[in-house]
Amino acid sequence: MYLAIEDTEPFLEDVKSNFNDSVSVTEGENFIPELYAQNDVSPEPLAAEIEYDIMYDTKSIFADNKTFKFEHGPLETFEPFFAYQGQLSANFLGNNYSTKYVEPTAEIGFIGKFREQPIEYKFLVNFLPTKGYSYLQSMFKDDFITLKYIPHNDITIGSFRTPIGVEGGVSGYTLPFIARSQISRHFGSIRGVGFKVNGDYSLIEYNLGVTSSGRQWKNMFQGAEFNGWVNVKPLGKTDGKYGQLKIGGGINAGHREHDYSVVGAYLSYKYKKFAFDAEYAVSHGSNGLAGLTRNNAQGFYTTLSYNITKKLQVLARYDIFNHDMAVSGLKDIEYTAGINYYIKGSALKFMLNYVFCQSTYKQNSNRIILGTQIIL
Repeated sequence: MYLAIEDTEPFLEDVKSNFNDSVSVTEGENFIPELYAQNDVSPEPLAAEIEYDIMYDTKSIFADNKTFKFEHGPLETFEPFFAYQGQLSANFLGNNYSTKYVEPTAEIGFIGKFREQPIEYKFLVNFLPTKGYSYLQSMFKDDFITLKYIPHNDITIGSFRTPIGVEGGVSGYTLPFIARSQISRHFGSIRGVGFKVNGDYSLIEYNLGVTSSGRQWKNMFQGAEFNGWVNVKPLGKTDGKYGQLKIGGGINAGHREHDYSVVGAYLSYKYKKFAFDAEYAVSHGSNGLAGLTRNNAQGFYTTLSYNITKKLQVLARYDIFNHDMAVSGLKDIEYTAGINYYIKGSALKFMLNYVFCQSTYKQNSNRIILGTQIIL
């Protein structure tokens, strides 16, 4: 449940954005979801990583008690899955004032492994409707199989979240804040139908794939797009002694009615209880969560976080977005401060955010948001 208390206009009432996050979770330190990452049951973090990777521990609360193991037949394991995020808004202003901040999601599905082959599967649906889409269009989410024949590499085929930016390509269940950054909720946070290859080595990791440019099963096969992201890890051979450093970049380019492309860059550093990351993206047309557009836009965010204990985390973010570089005065700057309390990793947590939005084209706004999520 999310409780939002707001005292001025919504952030992007004049800009199309749809906060429909669903499950696709990062595996430990992997920057883009893969197998256990994508089936929302990530492995327990290494002892040296626990202090700053608690958000990635999404192993469901009852995972050990609800996994079925078979001695015969094509399936080795089968595990039901349920996750919920919702919102409850309080409105203290006029009737024309919107308090919408995120779309509620309630997702159910199953994950597991095949017996004779190194193949894993996931099927996930959201049974809550999404504004602007038919029920079937918003229903199907992560539905794929993952082939694990090559060491350090996975091949995923089906419908999955694509790596348009780092934050835009991971699950909302592992985000440090209740809402994504502005570049993520405009350019990314979408799924495509196709295939991708995910590789993870000590000094480099990558996610490369080709998908349909259609979105939400609404515009199928109107074109194709390439999605690629690569991170280098200069400290990957030091066993975390000096922390973890990632420097990366990527591109999303395709065609749907017209050509579009989004190019991004990323930097992150984690050391014990401290974490920092920054991401920049610029578009020449885009096809993300905010919809298909010809606008040339750009944005940047940076986040600082510190884990006071293994369960309590404080964090802050600076986030700026220019909606159209051809038009002056279309910028939003968001300042966010937050406190997270992880009862059982991200499978059961409470979040408190304060957000101040400074806008160049509408009234400034403030929000206090209390959120929680549960993964069973």
